[in-house]
Amino acid sequence: NYPRNIGTCNPMKATAWGYAPEDIPEEAGFEFFTEKLHPEDYDMVMDEMRAHLSGRVPVWEVKYRIQAKDGSWKVFYDRGKVTQRSADNKPLFLAGNVFDVTEDEILKEELIQKTAFWRTKARMDSLTNLYTRAALEEELFSLHQRHHTQQQPYAIMLLDLDHFKRINDTYGHLVGDRVLAALGQIIRSNIRDSDIAARHGGE
Repeated sequence: NYPRNIGTCNPMKATAWGYAPEDIPEEAGFEFFTEKLHPEDYDMVMDEMRAHLSGRVPVWEVKYRIQAKDGSWKVFYDRGKVTQRSADNKPLFLAGNVFDVTEDEILKEELIQKTAFWRTKARMDSLTNLYTRAALEEELFSLHQRHHTQQQPYAIMLLDLDHFKRINDTYGHLVGDRVLAALGQIIRSNIRDSDIAARHGGE
């Protein structure tokens, strides 16, 4: 009830919010809910609501963080609309659904982190902890683009291990791997943050 500022919700919203149904007043004002919004989400939620109340958008549809009774933050997704307006197009009644999507957001964030982890793993050579050849080619392409568009110069240096095959043949591949890993560490500790070091070939 918009003119009287009375909002009602079913017991499921209270439960999802961590409250007992009796904790929420039967006729709660709009601010009972909005004052619990995350400060970073408040303006966005209110802007979406005002856009719908004024008739600029057909429904309000918004996802936001809201503080539960225990102090934790839930993620809710709301969708609703004005169901009745006055003769001069003022909102009278609104109805909508509220979904608790906290678990979905947690799973999505975990997936994003895992994707970033595996992307990093795919771009890094596991033995030397230097970029892979494919990642190097991506970086070189970006460098070359900046060279053309912003006139930023860059330099390329290739290192080759002399007689590396003799190390493998004499001491075995495990020792050869240790040599490569040590070399990777030496290179990483002697370059700037802006530099790119990669393993271009087998050695």
